[in-house]
Amino acid sequence: MRFRLASHALIAFVPLLVLVAFPRLALPAQVESEWQIGLGGSLSSSYTYKKLHYSFGDFDYSFGHALVASLSVTRKLGRNTALQTCADYFQQEQGSESVGMACMGIGVRASFDPEERARPYLEMMPAVYAGRWSDDIRGNSITSVRPGLVAGMGIVGPLAGPIQFDLSLRGHLSAGWPALRDSYLGSDEYHGVKRMTIGARLIYGL
Repeated sequence: MRFRLASHALIAFVPLLVLVAFPRLALPAQVESEWQIGLGGSLSSSYTYKKLHYSFGDFDYSFGHALVASLSVTRKLGRNTALQTCADYFQQEQGSESVGMACMGIGVRASFDPEERARPYLEMMPAVYAGRWSDDIRGNSITSVRPGLVAGMGIVGPLAGPIQFDLSLRGHLSAGWPALRDSYLGSDEYHGVKRMTIGARLIYGL
């Protein structure tokens, strides 16, 4: 229930921030703080997470679009570069199966035209994905950690005082997950994360 309420709040927050941010792209650029912290969320694409292999055929199972809570910390390294970290979390259900997944990454962000009002950037972060998979019918669960990658692009611009906005497009990839269960008819193959997210965050300079 709490997660659903948070999801509805995130649905309202992301488009609201986009509507507020775009008219402010023409505002003068701000001097970036050495440390910045960001909080927001994103909407992800669907994710084909499992393939069932049977003697009579294979069947794919997918999660739909997900709302992802997002936290980031940025440490300025030079005029155009920064150390970038991210921490994302989402929950999803499909039939009797559910997953809660966290992604933690650290890497580099490269900005372009830092003197401009809105600064586009590219980022790449090696990441770790930790997922807890559960099957309510069979009453079993498994927790696993897999290596992965987060890469994307976006734009950062002024919003109000020390607060900036960050609009981003990110790709998420991870290695495959161990099978939650095998049945007497066939076996389950759990795919790694492979999805895109469109996000909006508020950035505060420390």
